[in-house]
Amino acid sequence: MRSEKEIRCNMCGKKIKQEQDIPVEDFITVKKSWGYFSKKDGTVQEFDLCEACCDALTRRFQIPAAETEQKEML
Repeated sequence: MRSEKEIRCNMCGKKIKQEQDIPVEDFITVKKSWGYFSKKDGTVQEFDLCEACCDALTRRFQIPAAETEQKEML
């Protein structure tokens, strides 16, 4: 959930730490535009998850999320 000055995890409600409006804690943003073959056709959903909630969600996957090592971090 985002407001002009604040980012919160949509799952647990935790406030993502920021300094001068720049996040200093990592999180994931998901944005999905639903299409013709869904029951949400024309709907756009967007949410943020803190790292702990993202980990909790992906642990529930029947097929694990693919992971690779990033060679360079910018």
